[in-house]
Amino acid sequence: MLALSEVLPTSAAVSSTGHLCLGGCDLAELAAEYGTPLAVFDETLLRANAREYRTGIEHWPGGGEVVYASKAYYGLGMLRLAHEEGLSVDVASGGELYAALAAGFPGDRIHLHGNNKSAHEIDEALAAGVATIILDGFDEIALVDQLAGAR
Repeated sequence: MLALSEVLPTSAAVSSTGHLCLGGCDLAELAAEYGTPLAVFDETLLRANAREYRTGIEHWPGGGEVVYASKAYYGLGMLRLAHEEGLSVDVASGGELYAALAAGFPGDRIHLHGNNKSAHEIDEALAAGVATIILDGFDEIALVDQLAGAR
């Protein structure tokens, strides 16, 4: 059986009233104020983790890039946080691309992948200046070539 410390963020704690807290915020109070279901994130912890990953990759021989997978959660607040912390973003649909652009990501920090990408989604990515499109088959090579050539 897992201990709570193995499944909860490091900023989770139990208050003196017996309530679960995250980043110093009482989750029972938040649920009473905003209702449930409610998604709660610890911004301070997320930013610290993003910085730790970036610092680690900056010291890696040859460098690299830290890429947030928007499929994990692509709410604008989370995407803005990832953008502000200097991460790139991985998107797998037109909706995720739209959200990444709305959060301020420039095309050169967006990676489009995912199987069964439509011509419309690929064209939107090209229009946005997405620098990396991960191809999932030979048919996508021809499609990207055709759409990029038309631009």
